Amino acid sequence: MSARVFLIWSFALMMPLGAMADDAARLTSPGPFTGFITEVQRRLHEEGFDAGPLNGDFGARTQAALAQFQLAQALPASGALDGPTLAALGVKPPASGAAGASR
Repeated sequence: MSARVFLIWSFALMMPLGAMADDAARLTSPGPFTGFITEVQRRLHEEGFDAGPLNGDFGARTQAALAQFQLAQALPASGALDGPTLAALGVKPPASGAAGASR
């Protein structure tokens, strides 16, 4: 098999895996966390970071704004909604029962 054919097949086989991983990592709206994510987006906007529309979708723009906020606050820029980040934003974490709810 030529190297070119191998690269094309490798790329084709990896594409669905990347798409699935991206979808699995997102907290989408509507869902049990919609209100919580909307509040995070609102607070990011108030702090001057463009988190995109206030739609409750934890997408790429919200994650990027969150990472920029974390850098500005001298927090680890993970783009994740961890305890120190939520405290700096002044947002309470969702109730523990929401984590077990289905989307």
